[in-house]
Amino acid sequence: MLMTAKPAPDGALKPARNKLNAAISNLIERWEQLLDAVPEQNNSRRATAKSKPPMWIDGMSLVEEIRAGVDKIEPGSGSVTGKLYQIRRRGWRPQDVADMDIISGKCERWVSRIDDLLDPHRWHLTTPCPACGATFVYCKDSSTGQLVRQPALQIGKNGCQCQNCKTLWGPQLYQHLARVLGCPTPEGVLE
Repeated sequence: MLMTAKPAPDGALKPARNKLNAAISNLIERWEQLLDAVPEQNNSRRATAKSKPPMWIDGMSLVEEIRAGVDKIEPGSGSVTGKLYQIRRRGWRPQDVADMDIISGKCERWVSRIDDLLDPHRWHLTTPCPACGATFVYCKDSSTGQLVRQPALQIGKNGCQCQNCKTLWGPQLYQHLARVLGCPTPEGVLE
C-alpha cells in the first residue's frame, strides 16, 4: 500500500494574513530606518580620497541576515522591500497558515532586533507577565551569539511588551499595568 503525505491542516486564513501583513509592514518601516542608520560601504574606484564613516558591524550583520532570510522566503532578484511586498501578494491558502505564521514570526523577530539596535535605551520589569506568567526569556546576543537571560517585560518607545508572548501594553495602559503588577505609580507620572 502506497502512503501519501498527510496534508497540512487548514488554518484560520484571515487572522494569519492580517498578522503577516502587519509583520511585513513593520519590517519594511524598520528596514528603511536600519538602512538609513547603516552607512553604505561602497567600493567605487574614485581617484580622489574620500573619508568613509566607520562600519557599524552589528547593523551590517543584521542587514545581511535579513537580506539572506528574505531571499530564502522569496528567492529571485529584487530588493528586500520588493520581495516583502511579493510575499504579501502571494495567493495564500488555508493550508499555508503554518508557513504564514513562521514568516510572521521571523519578521517580528527582525523588527525586534532592529529596534534593539536603533533604540538600545530600553527598560525592563522583573515581575511576571500578567498575560503568560513569564518572568525571563532567553535571547541570542547579537554580538556574541550566546543565549542570555533577560526580563520578559521590556519597556520601549511603543510600550511595555512581553518578549515571551508578545503581548503589548501601550503607554496609555501604563497605569493599568502598574495596578495589575502591584507596582505603585510614582506621583506626578502618567497623570
